[in-house]
Amino acid sequence: EEDDDKEGGKEMSSSLLPSQIIFKNAIRAIPEDVQFRLRFVEACRSFPQTEQLEEYIMDSVTRDFGKSVEGWVARISYAEEEWQRKSKSRGSGSGDENVVGFLGKADAAGGGEDDGST
Repeated sequence: EEDDDKEGGKEMSSSLLPSQIIFKNAIRAIPEDVQFRLRFVEACRSFPQTEQLEEYIMDSVTRDFGKSVEGWVARISYAEEEWQRKSKSRGSGSGDENVVGFLGKADAAGGGEDDGST
């Protein structure tokens, strides 16, 4: 069995270990579903201080779906959304920093366009 606990050289916070164990067991049961993993990211967004777990989940998407179109779309959409969230938190402070939209984009393969208006 591989040791995922220190993936990428980063050690998981002990407060996140129970969540990490649940995630690892869940993907053992459902290993071939990118959307299933993205739902874990959505769940993380409902709780504070879960950025490290989100990163762990997205690392698993890269590792297990790195060459698939669905994996690429999920990672690109996630990166774009993270950039937008960070931009909003630095800038306008509009209050929607926790909006999760990448799951829908991954389902529709990036179907929506942003017209740039706020």
